[in-house]
Amino acid sequence: FIETDFYRLTVDPATGRVTSLVDKRQARELIARDAAWGFFQLVHERPSTNERSAFHVRSVEGERYGRTGWKPDWQATRTGYSEKPACAVEKRDRSATLVIKGQVAGLTGLEQRITLHADTPVIDLSARMLKQDVRTPEALYFAFPIHLDPGWRAHFDTAGIPTELDAEQLPGACRDWVTVDTFASVHQADFGVTLYCPDAPLVQIGNFHWAKKQDAIPRQANPLLLAWPLNNYWETNFRSTQPGVVEFRYAFASHGPFDPVAAVLQGQQASNPPVTH
Repeated sequence: FIETDFYRLTVDPATGRVTSLVDKRQARELIARDAAWGFFQLVHERPSTNERSAFHVRSVEGERYGRTGWKPDWQATRTGYSEKPACAVEKRDRSATLVIKGQVAGLTGLEQRITLHADTPVIDLSARMLKQDVRTPEALYFAFPIHLDPGWRAHFDTAGIPTELDAEQLPGACRDWVTVDTFASVHQADFGVTLYCPDAPLVQIGNFHWAKKQDAIPRQANPLLLAWPLNNYWETNFRSTQPGVVEFRYAFASHGPFDPVAAVLQGQQASNPPVTH
């Protein structure tokens, strides 16, 4: 485990899963009990058929009249670490970092770092990996299973404005995934968590929602907040394969009632850290 005045983080070295993250100031467990994924665990997703036609069949003629080819009932195969990862803790004067090195489908050389600090409740997260040359459809996620009551709310910032999921989105706007400026937050009246996304802006809120074409996001207990750093699902405007070394940064913090001003300020700090020399 790693412990500071703000958090106590517990990892199972046999599986590499962060099984507990306690906010000590509020005496709250942040990770949903019996969650399928650990905190900041990398998840590889692909259609069960390995074809893009599993979730979408494009018809240009149909799209002219608003008829899309999405298949909301598509079936996905999702996997985590393919073998036992290596876990270690690096200690510094005012921080400690959990380092997880593992293997996941579609990539090699994965190194994830979770850093707790002595002087801030913001947890720094990073992942570095060598992406393989995969041309069949696939996606990578980082999972954050959050312990919240049913009926939770969510906000994200877009075009410089904190926006409430569903309630403040235009009719017909995408709910299955959102593109954030700097943050996505899930919360209830007295408590919540916020994920900051300085490098990769795609996020799914509540569960795996790709291609579900939902008019509103269900609000069951213990939502799954998903950072979505990489995929090749789209048929146009993107390379079919994205090989090479990639690195993603995120930050995460728990807090009391959601404060949009504080979220925006912290999001800007995460996106524009001071450069010192």
